[in-house]
Amino acid sequence: AGKTKIFTQLPRALSFYCLPEPPRGDALVTAIQASLRFLDVGPDRIVMPVYAAIWRSVEESADFGIHVNGKSGLGKSELAALAQQHLGAGFNSRNLPGSWSSTANALEATAFLVKDALFVVDDFVPRGSPSDVNRAHRDADRLLRAQGNHSGRARCQRDGTPTEGKAPRGLILSTGELSLDGFSLNSRLLDVQLREKDLNWNRVSECQADAQRGVYAQAMAGFLSWFASRRDR
Repeated sequence: AGKTKIFTQLPRALSFYCLPEPPRGDALVTAIQASLRFLDVGPDRIVMPVYAAIWRSVEESADFGIHVNGKSGLGKSELAALAQQHLGAGFNSRNLPGSWSSTANALEATAFLVKDALFVVDDFVPRGSPSDVNRAHRDADRLLRAQGNHSGRARCQRDGTPTEGKAPRGLILSTGELSLDGFSLNSRLLDVQLREKDLNWNRVSECQADAQRGVYAQAMAGFLSWFASRRDR
């Protein structure tokens, strides 16, 4: 009695953001221990910043992003998916909330909707003519600079009335085969280089099994329950 139900409908790209009831006791310990095994899938220079980004993303909007780059087939998307699955077991390397193939406006709108959460934008691989490649870098610069500056791109309505820009409100984890251009952009971005044989694929497979079973999402739900009562401190 006296409670109000609120119903939301997310875009399909965000429909897998879903956390279970927070586990308690031994179940919470098991979930956290499983999540920490993420740190065993590769060298510290790769896994530490990515893992830290998971937990930083849910505190409040960040003023930086992370970009994991390396050749095709090294496991960039798989690594990013393990991070993203802390926010929902339905995500995987073929089903991530963002893709650099989307339009700049679509990515900007989605990054605004993903508040206080990790937002993976996968597969930055500019192709085509020089102008196409330049446009891809320009679009990436636009999104990640907005993340760093906490500022969106303001527009005018048809009647000339200005509207406020929609800045990213979470933390963007990007992947791609190239580093992103621009000194100013990279001052707002941690570039993580993934090399051959960096990932331990046996450990990756073990982590994927945990993530798909929802154990990572349980760990996040437990952390948020713990953090909520301590946030002001």
